[in-house]
Amino acid sequence: LLAGVPERDRLVRGRVTLVIAGEELPVDLIVPDGQLTLEDVLPVLQGLADIVAARGEADARAEGRTVSCRAGCGACCRQLAPISQAEARALARLVAAMPEPRQGEIRRRFAGALQALETAGLREDIERVRAGDAGAEALGLRYFRAGGACPFLGAEACSIHPDRPLICRQYLVTSPAGNC
Repeated sequence: LLAGVPERDRLVRGRVTLVIAGEELPVDLIVPDGQLTLEDVLPVLQGLADIVAARGEADARAEGRTVSCRAGCGACCRQLAPISQAEARALARLVAAMPEPRQGEIRRRFAGALQALETAGLREDIERVRAGDAGAEALGLRYFRAGGACPFLGAEACSIHPDRPLICRQYLVTSPAGNC
């Protein structure tokens, strides 16, 4: 997994071993040398999350189950998706780099989502309640029932799939898609 730009950064190699379901999985990492921020290693974290998700999908297949998540569903994209500040900054840069009219469309969707949260009386609660807090699950249900969608959702598919947040990489639903 690579984080950093070889043409710009002095890179170092390392290896971590993930233990998934008792099985060791060595992963080679290439990162910039020196002190790193979470934003610097976000590509590595995304790659690790993808490896874990792929393993989960393989395990499901081995058990005769099928992951029903795919482009065209979008049900999970209507849930609260807590992200880190580093991910928020990375997404802001992604949007800023989008050409018009796409950038304007995404910005309008975010503005509409904020307005919908205000209208539903959810914005203050979302800012106050953190994952794991008492009331987080109830807040998530209220949010889902309000029917808002991720501003990056288009045609029931993630329009930024390679850059999606870590939390979004964890969805591996094996129940029938109709139950979503």
